[in-house]
Amino acid sequence: FVVRNSNVSHNLAYRGGVFSKNGDSDIKFELVDSLVSANVAVYNGGVANVFSAPGSMTFKRSTIIGNKASVGGVVYAYDYSSGASGDVHIQSEDSLFEHNSAASSTYQDWDIHGGVHYLYGTGAKSYSSGDRFDNNSARDEGGVCYCQTYASLNVSGSTFRANSAESGGVL
Repeated sequence: FVVRNSNVSHNLAYRGGVFSKNGDSDIKFELVDSLVSANVAVYNGGVANVFSAPGSMTFKRSTIIGNKASVGGVVYAYDYSSGASGDVHIQSEDSLFEHNSAASSTYQDWDIHGGVHYLYGTGAKSYSSGDRFDNNSARDEGGVCYCQTYASLNVSGSTFRANSAESGGVL
């Protein structure tokens, strides 16, 4: 689905404050020219939680600000498949990610990673072009992005400023 020229704010869920997908069917989720703010997931993905579901998530010319989860302040992408058919691609272009955080909650006070993205598995891939990442944080690791178990992050022409974590202010 596509969200265009919209304001998506103050949503709350256990997983995926705005969007959550588990399982084998393909997803396509796009945010274009939108404001996404103050969404909270108690556990995974303040904005989006994708668990072993192939497809893509795209952020274009959007402002993503003040979202929070224990793991992946904006996106939690977990893929344990071994082939391209299971890949989940997160793409962002000319967007602002600001004041997003991975912080402990009542339900989780360990492994607090990825202020913006938490990527796990060979199929979890993120591409960033012309984005700004300002003042994002994670209590433990990866103020902007935490990549684990062969996940990948590709960045071009983006700016990182004042992001923080105990280990890896950016990655």
